Amino acid sequence: MGGLDWAGLLLVVELLGVSDVEALLHRLHIIKTHRPPKEPD
Repeated sequence: MGGLDWAGLLLVVELLGVSDVEALLHRLHIIKTHRPPKEPD
């Protein structure tokens, strides 16, 4: 259903060298909820 695997979050943060986890989560949320604009009929 498009959820996040929270168990793997710390692993991904370490592998990618992320220092700001809150900013990463914000960006993931934006990606997950993005809807492209509808084309006019």
